[in-house]
Amino acid sequence: MKGHEFSVGNEGREVFWNIPLPAFEIILFALTFVALAIFAYGVYRRWLMWKAMGKPEMRLDNMKE
Repeated sequence: MKGHEFSVGNEGREVFWNIPLPAFEIILFALTFVALAIFAYGVYRRWLMWKAMGKPEMRLDNMKE
């Protein structure tokens, strides 16, 4: 395994898929935030739908009745 140094203190594994760039960690956390924001928006929309269940519909197609 060329390119790997096995020495005392280097027994662990690399994190973030062995990419040494510090900017990659920032990108990873930013994408995680975007994914969580999309998930939270979906939960919020679903919560609005659950909150509206059981209420009468506000329909305007039968105004004469």
